[in-house]
Amino acid sequence: SSKIGTPGDLMGRRIAFELLAAKGYKDGMVPYISNQYEKEAKAQGKVITSYGKQIGLVTDEIVLSKVFNNQYNSWIDFKKDMYKEREDKFGKLNKVSFIDPNGSWARQQKVTIDNIN
Repeated sequence: SSKIGTPGDLMGRRIAFELLAAKGYKDGMVPYISNQYEKEAKAQGKVITSYGKQIGLVTDEIVLSKVFNNQYNSWIDFKKDMYKEREDKFGKLNKVSFIDPNGSWARQQKVTIDNIN
């Protein structure tokens, strides 16, 4: 995360998709990829000049606090909690079968995964 804006293209996408997974499209991803909290950012004194006009600079921290209602102190706390939530669901995973792409095409071998270990 970045205190002075968005961290860049790749990390910006990653955070957007993490918010999509956690809160859904409307309540998670849209606030991050849009300028939805621009007025709040400007009121907090976080501004940037764009095309000669001062606008609010929506930082990752503003989005984090607004989307999660101050539940997390940092993106690190959010990511740890998100990982723990997924880890708790490991026991509910279904088994998956597929053709092994690393084997010989002539001798296709079916592989079944029934646990994460």
